[in-house]
Amino acid sequence: MIKFTCIALLLALPLAATALTVEQAYAAIPHQRTVYDASGSRLAKGHIEALDQLFTLSDRGTVLRVEALDALKRRDTARLRATVRDYASLFDALRQLRPTPQTRAATDLVLQAVQQHQSFFDTKLAAAPRLDSAFTVDVTQSSQKLRQAYSLLMAAFPEETARNRQAFFDYLCALDFL
Repeated sequence: MIKFTCIALLLALPLAATALTVEQAYAAIPHQRTVYDASGSRLAKGHIEALDQLFTLSDRGTVLRVEALDALKRRDTARLRATVRDYASLFDALRQLRPTPQTRAATDLVLQAVQQHQSFFDTKLAAAPRLDSAFTVDVTQSSQKLRQAYSLLMAAFPEETARNRQAFFDYLCALDFL
């Protein structure tokens, strides 16, 4: 059930022809990637499904962030514009998640952070052709939200395995600009 839901979510997201894989995005950051192990989790099924879905979409956000920053660095306005459009699909997929009461606040914070990522890149597009990579307040605020989401998950699930608690950090840290 979990894999089917995640596959359905991913299929709903448009991918650019030159889209990076999740592994390539993590390598580009570079950041360690610890995959959430649903089968090894000690949590109830509803929590496992909610976290698995959230982290699948977090990975997609990491790919978009890496692609958009690369487009910004290369001053590739067309590619940046296409990636920003993909943020809208990611945002919609995050809004469609059905978090548990224990994952709701963290999910909402990730949603807000992704929205701020999109806003950051929209601001950069509005400044074209003078694209620069200087961060805005959106980047700082999104970072704060992702750190808060991590803290909430750690507090909500102290009984989770060490591997999965590391995954909480890796997913949210990779999504973070800072």
